[in-house]
Amino acid sequence: MTCPTPTKVAFETKAQARKARDASVAAGVAVRVYLCPCGTYHLTKKGADLKTCEYGPCDRKFLRHGEQRYCCQTHATKAKAKRQAERDRARLASKRTEAAA
Repeated sequence: MTCPTPTKVAFETKAQARKARDASVAAGVAVRVYLCPCGTYHLTKKGADLKTCEYGPCDRKFLRHGEQRYCCQTHATKAKAKRQAERDRARLASKRTEAAA
């Protein structure tokens, strides 16, 4: 079948289209993948909304680290660094308390 949107980039697999979508989302452009009647996959802005978190564009692929869930790798990495800094401060405070005693 002839593609009704021949000016759009055609992806043979959904995985290829998702990879392109992820790159677009990282660049701040909201797009979604759809299957065209011609049998290939395309990207469209229609019906897509850009999800963001406090760190910027976010793919909302929820990641699980222990009991915590994070919306993106950036969020998970920053939260992990924050928890580590809190543990380091607590350790330092306990050493100071022991040294003062």
